[in-house]
Amino acid sequence: MLGGALSLSFELFSYNHVMKEGSIQTGTKPFNKLAIASFITLFLVPFVPLVLGLIALKQINRVPERGAIFAWISVTVAGLYTVLVVIVIVIYSLTGLGGL
Repeated sequence: MLGGALSLSFELFSYNHVMKEGSIQTGTKPFNKLAIASFITLFLVPFVPLVLGLIALKQINRVPERGAIFAWISVTVAGLYTVLVVIVIVIYSLTGLGGL
C-alpha cells in the first residue's frame, strides 16, 4: 500500500518521465548542451551563436530539455549583431569610404 502512494507521488513530480520500478527520479530536465554553448560563444565569436542557438531550439522542441532561454538570447543578440554588421558594410560601401 505504501509503495503505491510513493510511486503516485513520484509520478506527479517527474515531468511525465517513465518511472522504472525501484528507481527515484528527481524530475529535473537536463540542460541542452548546444544552448549553453551558443550562450558562451555569444561573447567570443559573432556568428556561431546564431547557428548553434537555432539548432538548440530545434532540439529543445523535439526533446524536452531546459535552456531555451539561453538559445533565444543567443539567437536574438547574434541576429541583431549580424544585421548591424550588414548595415555598416552597406553604408560603408555606399559612401565610397571603402575605396582607397
